Amino acid sequence: MASRRQKQFDRKYSSYRKFTATEDVNYSTHSSRSSYRSESVTSRTDGRGRSTSSEVIAGSESRSYPVYIAIQDYTPDKEDIEAIPLEQGQIVEVLDKKNSIRWLVRTKARPPRSGWVPGSYFETPTEFYKQRRRTREIENVSLSDEQAALVKRDQVYHELLRSEEEFVSSLRTCVDDYIKVLDDPEVPEAVKKHREKLTLNIPELYNFHAKY
Repeated sequence: MASRRQKQFDRKYSSYRKFTATEDVNYSTHSSRSSYRSESVTSRTDGRGRSTSSEVIAGSESRSYPVYIAIQDYTPDKEDIEAIPLEQGQIVEVLDKKNSIRWLVRTKARPPRSGWVPGSYFETPTEFYKQRRRTREIENVSLSDEQAALVKRDQVYHELLRSEEEFVSSLRTCVDDYIKVLDDPEVPEAVKKHREKLTLNIPELYNFHAKY
């Protein structure tokens, strides 16, 4: 049944491709990594393992940081003095993404600015331009209602898949950086006794989503 439905979808989707305009988006100028020579960044963590603040230290060591693009505008709260605002399409270097909720980034503009921004606001250059190309194809091509519905369904499917991958990555970070620490022999017995209450079913949840 699933195979028959997939074949039907492939046949319908192939008709859409005849209407799409070919467009080569050149994003070779945006490398997936960026080299920076004059600065290095260190971050402090609190007792819970969360990054709390950072400082930029001048130095001659050359480092390479991954490059991401902001997918929408970000305006932090006025009280959050460690965060920085971003505009959609702005290119940044990611200096610290140990915490999936907040990333430490540095803008490519001069002078550069460093600060914290939610990780959900970024995509790799490859994903960013792929999404922009798909959007342009839909806007620039005249499609029937059925063809437009097929395209939108395909986009939703890929977005769900990407969201699931991000969710699994966040769960893995939680398991590796927090839950496994409880197995350390130096962890107090008072904490070990409540291990199940502290971890709940996160390891099982991670194993399920990672497998399926």
